Amino acid sequence: PQAPYFPIQANLLSGPDILCNPNTTYSFPDICKVPSPVKYIDQNGNPINGWSVSPNLQIDSSTPYSIFISPTVNGIGEGFITATFQNGQTVTKTIWVGKPSFTLAYNYFDAQPIKSTVCVASDIPNLSLAQQGVTNISFRLCNSTTPTTGGMIYCMMPRGSCCVEATVTNICGTTTMLYDCSSRQSSNTNYYKIYPNPSSDIVNVELRDMNNLPDTETIISGELFDMMGQTQTRVAIVDHKATFSVQGLNKGIYILKIYINNQVESHQVAVE
Repeated sequence: PQAPYFPIQANLLSGPDILCNPNTTYSFPDICKVPSPVKYIDQNGNPINGWSVSPNLQIDSSTPYSIFISPTVNGIGEGFITATFQNGQTVTKTIWVGKPSFTLAYNYFDAQPIKSTVCVASDIPNLSLAQQGVTNISFRLCNSTTPTTGGMIYCMMPRGSCCVEATVTNICGTTTMLYDCSSRQSSNTNYYKIYPNPSSDIVNVELRDMNNLPDTETIISGELFDMMGQTQTRVAIVDHKATFSVQGLNKGIYILKIYINNQVESHQVAVE
């Protein structure tokens, strides 16, 4: 015997595509369009709550047809909400959680007078900035107090300056990152720096400015990802310092994310 198949319409699970606030509701507004309440029976005959979420989300509470979720402390990134019904069918909704997460790509050209461009790109594989709900991108040269471009311009051509700051905004807030073309590495302007970069052995994490510290009760951690979004190593940051090895990793570009409560810094790490 097989459980009956029930055709379920796409996007039937309603709720915001961008999650910023705690205790946000997602629900099936028309229960006649789903095969059963969101629960299933395990192999021992026990009823199981059919709601599940990705690790960057937490379930506050649920009913047979709705769920209330919040982002975790370091919850920025792609998230998933899955409903499993009694006949084994599932519905999954993909959302973006928190502020934008991006990286800066530097491209050098020999032609004068423009020698380079700095471009904003999502640092999550197969997930665009549009899917992160980005509404504005602005650039600022480091020796300037006003943005040079705004709107949805993804690249800028820095004339006479190789130090560029990019700010990317969605409804949850803004993320700012600095690119220093002279050293060809990007780092968040807020707290930390990484060196040496490139590296084939050890990478160090330290504060950029000892006078600019996160709050004393801030939870800080780090994680190194490859360009496919797979975790390669977790980085323990103690007293605002950390050291981790990239030995054994394939040559290429990796992303070090430093989680500072609900804020995230993204750094490119080049492995030689």
